[in-house]
Amino acid sequence: MRKISKEELASILANHKLWLESKSAEGRAASLSGFDLRGVDLYNADLRFADLRGADLRDADLRGARLNEAWMNGVELSLANLRDADLRGAHLNGADLNGADLMYAKLGNADLRGADLAAADFLFTELQGTNLNGAALNGAALHWSDLSKASLQGADLSGVRRGA
Repeated sequence: MRKISKEELASILANHKLWLESKSAEGRAASLSGFDLRGVDLYNADLRFADLRGADLRDADLRGARLNEAWMNGVELSLANLRDADLRGAHLNGADLNGADLMYAKLGNADLRGADLAAADFLFTELQGTNLNGAALNGAALHWSDLSKASLQGADLSGVRRGA
């Protein structure tokens, strides 16, 4: 797993912004696949459609980040702060979100098949239509979260805390 410098990350994010905003061939989609991004500050980052597969984002600050439709299969997000993050339609199958803070996050129609969500905090989280088949939700806090039309086939729901 390769470390990334602050300068290299800033350049990748700037090119990604150009790519998102441009109607032409300017910029380039962010590819952070396999990078060691432990503890990185991506507060309010716009990483829609980015490739983060297999990246290590343990303990990263992703509060308010826009990760819609991002490719995050097998990503390591344990203890990451994803409060208020927008992950609608994100591909997170097999991801490790053990103990992650997902309060107020939007995960509608995300793919979390086989993800480790043990002890994650989903307070007021939007999970409509989310695929949680085979996910480990043991000990997760799902207080006041919207799970309408979510698929939970084979999910481990032992010890889940759920409010009204």
